[in-house]
Amino acid sequence: HTVARGLTATLIASAAFGATAGFRQDVLMILGPLWVWTVWPLSWRGRAAATGVVLLGCLAWLIPTAMLSGGLLAYIEAVARQSDFVRVTHSIVAQGLPALATNLTTTLYAIGWGLGLFALPVLAIVLFEAYRAIRQGRLAVGQHEAPLILWIAAGLVLYVGLHIGDLGYVLSILPALFVVAAIAIDRAVVPERARRLALAAGVLVPALVFTTSSAPFSAAAVARHDWELASRVSYVREHYIANTTLLLAREDFLLVRYYLPEYRTWFHDRDPYSRTFRRKRAANVNAIVVFTPQLQATSLDARRVTCAKDVDLVYLAIEPGSIIELHDDRYTIAESLARR
Repeated sequence: HTVARGLTATLIASAAFGATAGFRQDVLMILGPLWVWTVWPLSWRGRAAATGVVLLGCLAWLIPTAMLSGGLLAYIEAVARQSDFVRVTHSIVAQGLPALATNLTTTLYAIGWGLGLFALPVLAIVLFEAYRAIRQGRLAVGQHEAPLILWIAAGLVLYVGLHIGDLGYVLSILPALFVVAAIAIDRAVVPERARRLALAAGVLVPALVFTTSSAPFSAAAVARHDWELASRVSYVREHYIANTTLLLAREDFLLVRYYLPEYRTWFHDRDPYSRTFRRKRAANVNAIVVFTPQLQATSLDARRVTCAKDVDLVYLAIEPGSIIELHDDRYTIAESLARR
């Protein structure tokens, strides 16, 4: 608790916050309110020092990132374009109720997976506190609850209101939710033995699911994913020439860029609320390899090849300069330019 420990602890926390925010700028929105609450009790000199430390942490990432991105202006322009695309495509301001439903259900699903059985005490304490607030006609927030509320609420507003691009995003607020779960278990009017059993079950059951099952995010699922990725990477490198092959990928785009940097790769992410499609010309390319299995070919020229047992890739032979139409989870080649 940095407020109680004074300026030194606050500066250390501010340095960690700045370094993290420099790498992921959305952390400024998620943990920013909590940081302001933390430094507010300090003197104006303390607040200024903490602010300076945060800025230094951000600059430690910003300066080299901007240099490697073609300069500061180019970096700012790229971030602005990406932010505007996310806002227009996924926010509830731009897309209304469909975006609200998608973002909310995805966020709750991710939190449920992240908490496991600890979701039950979190839900219990939230419902109890809401009931008490309604009965008393006011919402009383104590000194210990305020930072948790600021932490959790800021993340939820960002993910539900703007966009949750990946289930792992909720890792930014899960620590606070685990603290809420611990508070709920501690306050439960049950025997001490029952509290210990609840805590043990909350830890052991998810661990058993992770180590012994094939459920999503289990050890087996992670190993399967890595094996499939290695099989596809090896097959592409062995069978397709880098300078005349185009790779099409979606959620594994960055993995493809990392493991197959010599290949040109297009990122194709579906627009969930629009029926429009994109058209792109594949110049100097005579083969397209669809790396992401969930992308569906509507072209008659698409051929499925086997990389390993139960691991496939889709391959399309095309004429250089063919037009690729991308829509939803589907793609096709303009017939007039496809290789016969």
